[in-house]
Amino acid sequence: MCNFNELTQEQKQNLHTLISQAAKNVGGLNFLLLLMEAIKEKKQHALTKGTKIISDHTTIEWNKVIFKDKSELLHTVISELREAGEESLNLAEIKSPKKKKHIINMLKTLAPVEFTVKPKNSEDTESFTFKIFETTTEQNVHFSPLFISFFICSTELSKKAMKYEA
Repeated sequence: MCNFNELTQEQKQNLHTLISQAAKNVGGLNFLLLLMEAIKEKKQHALTKGTKIISDHTTIEWNKVIFKDKSELLHTVISELREAGEESLNLAEIKSPKKKKHIINMLKTLAPVEFTVKPKNSEDTESFTFKIFETTTEQNVHFSPLFISFFICSTELSKKAMKYEA
């Protein structure tokens, strides 16, 4: 998930396209990386530190306060997926009914959260949005590559994605 070299060619191309477009929208890769670094400075619970993070040239806002318990569960689920080498969460594989209920509640809470990245100089650039989950079905949940890039992985993933050539 966070190791660019372990991604498939299709995943690499998709991430390259998403990061390239995001960088273009905010005025360049450096501005995008500065925003990612500002998020990383907030540590693991950046999502619980209000609904806005500001860097020198860009701002990321989200439309809903995320409480620490949901953020911790989200990071736990993502950590487990990373350790297993999985890209998506399969709810059918969760054996514990209590854990499954907590995860489903987290999914319902976080599904409507939308992040908006706004450049400070909006003359030449435009804002863009993304969500935590790219797709959700009854049994599978796919995380948004942009969310993973911004909040979970190091900036190295984004740098490698930008340099990627098919």
